[in-house]
Amino acid sequence: MIDIHVHLLPHYDDGPEDLEQAVEMVQVAAADGVEAMVATPHNVNWSPAHAHRQAEVEADVAALQAEVDRRGLRVRIYPGVEVYIAPDLVAQLRRGQAFPLCGSRYLLVEFPFGSTPTYGEQVLFELQVQGLVPIVAHPERHAGVVEDPNLLYRWVGRGILAQLNAGSLLGQFGRRVEEVARLLLEHGMVHFIGSDGHGPRHRPPLLKEAAARAAGLVGPEQAACLVQHWPAAVLADAPLDVPPPRPVKRRRWFW
Repeated sequence: MIDIHVHLLPHYDDGPEDLEQAVEMVQVAAADGVEAMVATPHNVNWSPAHAHRQAEVEADVAALQAEVDRRGLRVRIYPGVEVYIAPDLVAQLRRGQAFPLCGSRYLLVEFPFGSTPTYGEQVLFELQVQGLVPIVAHPERHAGVVEDPNLLYRWVGRGILAQLNAGSLLGQFGRRVEEVARLLLEHGMVHFIGSDGHGPRHRPPLLKEAAARAAGLVGPEQAACLVQHWPAAVLADAPLDVPPPRPVKRRRWFW
């Protein structure tokens, strides 16, 4: 399995405290069947002064990979970032304040947990004009999608992809988020399951149980796409040909 969304790097406020904890996270993931991980620290607090943060993230990934290799763990780690949606996101990309996953065309984009920003769709469009493919992180936890799952349907219909948190599918963020996660998955609006792991014990980087839950909902072949085949395309910077999404009828999402 491949985890494209995990907060794995020390020295960032959303990652493990030190290298030892980071290695422990990799050990947890390896035991769960994960063979590759993309380290995705948040960039929400990065300023224009962090224009060279990409090089720092790549150096931190290389240091972690060296220690993982030394301990005989067969997990490959790739650099990335979870980019917070902002009106100047394209400018942030030009400054190096934001960057795609592992040097690919795919950009992991986080929306606020509250209402959808008025500029959100315009920024997604601008990213696509730049040749990037936005991946919306954990849309099942975004209030706009919770209230109207067809918001994500419209985005996916325009070529945008989406990543589901493993914990959401397992009820770790509440029943309502779990129901939305199932709904999005069953309607073809989700293309990746990521752990969004933050530590070796608190929100650990686990995928197997969520993949099994997904297999029960959409079948084993589709579940394999979510945790293996489509994430592999991201790592290879290959185009992704996904089935079209299906809209949700109102009676299915009227809470």
